[in-house]
Amino acid sequence: LIIPGTPLDVVGFCCTSASTVIGEEAVFQELSSGRGDATRFTTPITAALAAFRSLGVKRLALLTPYIGQVNEIFIDYVHKHSQVQVVKLWTFNLSDDRDVARVCQDDIIEAGAKLAQTTDVDAIFISCTNLRVMQAVSRIEEMSGKACTSSNHALAWHALRLMGHSQDLSKKWGKLFSKQMT
Repeated sequence: LIIPGTPLDVVGFCCTSASTVIGEEAVFQELSSGRGDATRFTTPITAALAAFRSLGVKRLALLTPYIGQVNEIFIDYVHKHSQVQVVKLWTFNLSDDRDVARVCQDDIIEAGAKLAQTTDVDAIFISCTNLRVMQAVSRIEEMSGKACTSSNHALAWHALRLMGHSQDLSKKWGKLFSKQMT
């Protein structure tokens, strides 16, 4: 139970791979258990799919720290729950969360910039809430001219929009933060 009896506007479940494996509805059902109020919920995959719609993404480049099977689950989930096609994948191929947390921002920016060179993609998505990416998103956008978001980046945007905040924060946080949910 998450702070029972205390009204909350939004609760976010913060694990991208778990939210794709478990499924958004199962996560939402568990989060709402015992709440009985108007709390809204989001997950990184929920937020990413909302971000893709708002950005008009059809063809996506995906950057992950995951091993093959986790990438396949994520890609299948995106294909099943949206009109977005993942057309390019780059992975750090890590199976230990401690190693994921150690991936440096420069390596993420370099990989994201390489993915952005793919001419047939609309956007880059950097998956995993354990990667430190918030500041990298704007850098990748500046370098590539393409939209970029990540698990935490999209989750922050989605939570703000679910709470009714519509302020344009794109100067600091990138293209997504100029968009409203569609």
